[in-house]
Amino acid sequence: IFYPSSINEAGDVVGTAYLTNSQSQGMQPFIYKNGTASLLGNPFPYMSVYGINEAGMGVASVRTTGELFQYSLDGGMPLLDTIDDSYGGTIYLTRPSLDGSFGGHYLDSAGDYSTFVWNNSTGVIPVLEETQRTYAMDMSEAGDLIGYGYDEAIANGTICYLHQDGVQRDFHDFLPGIGAPQMINENGQILTLVLDPEDLSSRSYYLVDSKDFSYQLVRGDDHSEYVSEITINA
Repeated sequence: IFYPSSINEAGDVVGTAYLTNSQSQGMQPFIYKNGTASLLGNPFPYMSVYGINEAGMGVASVRTTGELFQYSLDGGMPLLDTIDDSYGGTIYLTRPSLDGSFGGHYLDSAGDYSTFVWNNSTGVIPVLEETQRTYAMDMSEAGDLIGYGYDEAIANGTICYLHQDGVQRDFHDFLPGIGAPQMINENGQILTLVLDPEDLSSRSYYLVDSKDFSYQLVRGDDHSEYVSEITINA
């Protein structure tokens, strides 16, 4: 069974293959390219496969061990690092940047979700350690990470963060409601879900400029289910 998770501009589709045959069981990355699906690396129990970048590089995690892997179109899948504090929950990873960096979040031993950035020179680096619960959502090709978090110690309880060059900036107070960044494009535009505090079923989507956090409405007053993707290449 194949579950796709990401596609790049070249049309390469990657995802998780669930293997249940007599020779092999577990989960394994796959790529669908030029009409053919191929398996990458080796199968692992409880593996999750995440986004692919324009260089044909992607990342995967094993929730039971905290292991982080990189996979590529040539079939290699080296082990990058291990999150020691992972508590057996899903380790979500963003698509990697062009230099192979990526972000992610995981369920830690305290029962909260913690965010991190990984790069080749430093390994796993915690992000927003002082915040109670944080989520990483996307990373641009330049390595800018976006996400959101919750903390009872914060005045409004919610943050929307941009992690750029090792610095976190919170832009929640710039938004006209309760924000949750979803995606960032190569122009620095952040697609952000905004909920109406008076009616949480009312959802709007804004493009937020990562330079000054000005925004423009792209879809408003939507009471339907969450939008899975909006093209943000303007």
